[in-house]
Amino acid sequence: MQHTPNLDAAQFSEFFDWQPLAFIWLRPLFNDAGAVTDFVYEFGNEAVLSFLKVPGTELGKLRVSTTPWLSENMRGQVLDEIRRSYETGETVVSDLYYSNIDRYARVYRVKFGGGVLTTMQDRTDEKRAIQELHERTLQLQHTNSELEEFAYVASHDLQEPLRKISTFSDRLALELEGKLSPSHEGLLQRLQSAAGRMKRLIDDLLLYSRAAREVVPETVDLNAVMQEVLLDLEGVIQETGAQVQVGPLPQLEADARQLQQLFQNLVGNALKYHRPGVAPEVSVSGRILPPGDPAREGLPLSVTGDWYAIDVRDNGIGFEQKYATRIFQVFQRLHGRAEYEGSGIGLAIVQKVANRLGGVVRASSEPGEGATFELLLPVQSLGIKPVQHESSIR
Repeated sequence: MQHTPNLDAAQFSEFFDWQPLAFIWLRPLFNDAGAVTDFVYEFGNEAVLSFLKVPGTELGKLRVSTTPWLSENMRGQVLDEIRRSYETGETVVSDLYYSNIDRYARVYRVKFGGGVLTTMQDRTDEKRAIQELHERTLQLQHTNSELEEFAYVASHDLQEPLRKISTFSDRLALELEGKLSPSHEGLLQRLQSAAGRMKRLIDDLLLYSRAAREVVPETVDLNAVMQEVLLDLEGVIQETGAQVQVGPLPQLEADARQLQQLFQNLVGNALKYHRPGVAPEVSVSGRILPPGDPAREGLPLSVTGDWYAIDVRDNGIGFEQKYATRIFQVFQRLHGRAEYEGSGIGLAIVQKVANRLGGVVRASSEPGEGATFELLLPVQSLGIKPVQHESSIR
């Protein structure tokens, strides 16, 4: 059966040569029964010739079934897609890897001019960038896993010798009480203080490494978690004269211990970094962020449902906003140890737990104006549900 195309080379050149996208028109071939058996690459613009690295003189000779820039396995798939577009009139879209020329493209096929017009969008650079990013992410995950394992093992192994240092220094202080000179007593006190700081650091490192380990989710009432946190911090609350107000919070599917670590660090920081002579005031409140809420700006677009925001606000010393990211890094401190005790790991634990939940934590502050830490959690994936609970003040 003879087929006369409705498009000639001059028309094709006039329409498509100026286009930056790659275009190629394919003419169908028929058997004696009138069925389409193959297609010929009839016309192509400069962009497609450059992409496929083929001279224009070859067009009109090459068939899809013997395409040199496609692997043998791919030729059948491509021929089926072109035939489907020609016979049904539908636009067929596919992502292809041209192994013989090492190029990637998104390909659109549409019936046009008595044949099939194919548009090829070069995605080689994009695909390679994604592949490189994926490989780097895997390397980073492997490195982080090794570092977390090292932190856990090292911290665990350091506990026993540190315990002996603390025990022996305490025994020395007891047995030599009243027998040491003031300078020697000072040295012994510094030893005990250093051992205490080391113990807190090791404990925090263990908590940080555990925050990255696999957990089994359970239904957790955040109101109950906050009550446990406030009980643990009761001494600090009484000592500073703090007032802590907790609004109704939801329940969710997560690890209760990790959530307690998260809120203990957030509320503990709010109590610690208070202004001299001013009693701390801390509030914890939650709210739903539906799609379109301005507070969702910067959140992952992959989460299309609601987010839940929990704010921890205080009236403390605050900090400059330029440090709002740095404070979540391990061992990062904005104040000297002489001013405020701590290992510099607490907020890193907060971020680690938030990330494990698929959430985000961010901070906003001004010096002398207090700080707000906002924990944002995806509602659907964590099964977040409201719980009937009254606000509490402690």
